[in-house]
Amino acid sequence: MLRVSVTMLNSFRLLMTEDWMDAARFDAEVRGERAPTRQMRLGSAIHAILENPTAHAVGDLDAPGEYCATVDGEEFVFPREIIEPCLAVVELGGVAECKAALDYDIDGEQVTVVGKADRLVGNSVIEYKSKWGRFDVKDYAAALQWRYYLRLFRAARVRYHVFVIAEDEGGEDFDAAYALRSIEPFDFFPYPGLAADCERWVRAFTVYAHAHQLEPWLRSSHEAEEVSA
Repeated sequence: MLRVSVTMLNSFRLLMTEDWMDAARFDAEVRGERAPTRQMRLGSAIHAILENPTAHAVGDLDAPGEYCATVDGEEFVFPREIIEPCLAVVELGGVAECKAALDYDIDGEQVTVVGKADRLVGNSVIEYKSKWGRFDVKDYAAALQWRYYLRLFRAARVRYHVFVIAEDEGGEDFDAAYALRSIEPFDFFPYPGLAADCERWVRAFTVYAHAHQLEPWLRSSHEAEEVSA
């Protein structure tokens, strides 16, 4: 039996489709040897603030000037001009951090795909993403996350709210002040062939995992969690 997260499956898709992802990098990710990038930690900080803004408010709770969150020992501070427009689109109903799993039979072997949605409201999955720099909806359309979430949660749609954030002074060090460029909402829906597409990717991943001897990191004893971004 293998257990794989939706996040890992999407990384595998990148390995199969993008030149910048190679086998050594992907295998290290499966083995848990790659630390989150600073962009990922920044995204996790915003995610934590949106989950519980009161706990992360700095100053007057009725009108905080800033919001602060610590991820992996690093403190991130964001002005209210970034956080409050994002909070305005956060849906409060439904179930937050909702987990689900779906089993596949791949040539007699059980492969369980697990995922954790930001929020499940009725039959809709709601996802909040932080994007640093250029935004292109095609990047999300090509991804596997929404496809598997439609299957795992038996959802009628997956709605994304992407918070596009820029560094005022540019660069890759992320030491400059942040600015919210836009909030991009869009939806994905089931389509004919969705189930077959999802099974095809699980099958291809399973073949790869066996060929690269990654089974010890894909057993039930290893918690396959989704990573916020």
